[in-house]
Amino acid sequence: MAVAGEVNQAVGRAYQSVFIAALEAHIKGFENRFTAEKEPEKTSFVTRSGKSFSFDFSGVHNDQWRSREVFGESKGYARANDLRSAYKLFLAKAYVVSTDYPRNRNDLFWFVTNVPFACNEGSGIRTVDFVKRTLNVFVRAIHLFCDLCM
Repeated sequence: MAVAGEVNQAVGRAYQSVFIAALEAHIKGFENRFTAEKEPEKTSFVTRSGKSFSFDFSGVHNDQWRSREVFGESKGYARANDLRSAYKLFLAKAYVVSTDYPRNRNDLFWFVTNVPFACNEGSGIRTVDFVKRTLNVFVRAIHLFCDLCM
């Protein structure tokens, strides 16, 4: 008999496969290369405090002018539930990578989900103000998050 968490992880991996396939099919120049499950060393980073975290997948996006790495989180849900919190944590992780790792300064960070956010901010979650407010709280909290994951 499977543990409930394992079932959720299996469903999450299935969603991730579907999301990655959709990205590859619809975003010209995107190719996924790694997933956290199969190649964790290719999707993981270490914070200044020595704790590590990872993105769900990593690939490349090539256009006619340049090639950039893509790091992404995929969240498949029946309802939005804690999607907003997951998005805020994703923003913090992307910020840490793009500021602490010079090699990744110009990379792309994609958050993919199948449900609307169902939050008071609406499309405001894409604004600079929302991102700044989130980073003020979550960049400090990412160290705590990494402590909990260890």
